[in-house]
Amino acid sequence: MPEFIKKSNRRAKNKWKKRIYFCHVGRCAGRSIIWNYLQDGWDVIHDDFIRPTRSEIKEMYIPRKHDQEVIPSESFAIVRHPVPRLVSHLRWAVKNKKVKNILEDQFCFLENSIDNLYENELGRQIIPGFDSILFDAVVLQYEMGMRNIADYLVENKMISKWTKNIRISEVAKVKIDWEKCPDSLRDKILKVYEKDFEEFEYDPFEFLKR
Repeated sequence: MPEFIKKSNRRAKNKWKKRIYFCHVGRCAGRSIIWNYLQDGWDVIHDDFIRPTRSEIKEMYIPRKHDQEVIPSESFAIVRHPVPRLVSHLRWAVKNKKVKNILEDQFCFLENSIDNLYENELGRQIIPGFDSILFDAVVLQYEMGMRNIADYLVENKMISKWTKNIRISEVAKVKIDWEKCPDSLRDKILKVYEKDFEEFEYDPFEFLKR
């Protein structure tokens, strides 16, 4: 749940700060975003809550008696087609030895992750993007490529420079034959990510063909 803060040299005593909230959707190159903001001189706060929902974000910014903290007025998010997100999630699990037999357990692992979306860090990696972003956030699609995403952030003065893309190695050979996907899992994917398919105009049957 990162918020980026950067002090401005243009204001007296350097007290004014620019604040941007990054709606961190899991498996969408978020760590590359965070790394580049750090390289650009930004501080990162509120990064201790793993993949919060929109309502959880708002709860953490409720002003208290001696704390007038409010959600930054500027925010952005990167979203991704739900099915490749699930594949990336599986690759991460294989790399970190969360799945023992990749051929036998891949669908069981994905179904278990979806059944526990909001219960632990494993499930929160694949919370629907629609549930994770603020309604006024600038939404960028992972499919446009990190170079174009970086150019957009720089051109719109949301970051002054982009150092490089950080690629976290995955097990590239891990693939899913979606034609063998159990109907129960297919139905869950279509239901859980229904808003992602609709709001971000992703074709649910690009991968989940019956």
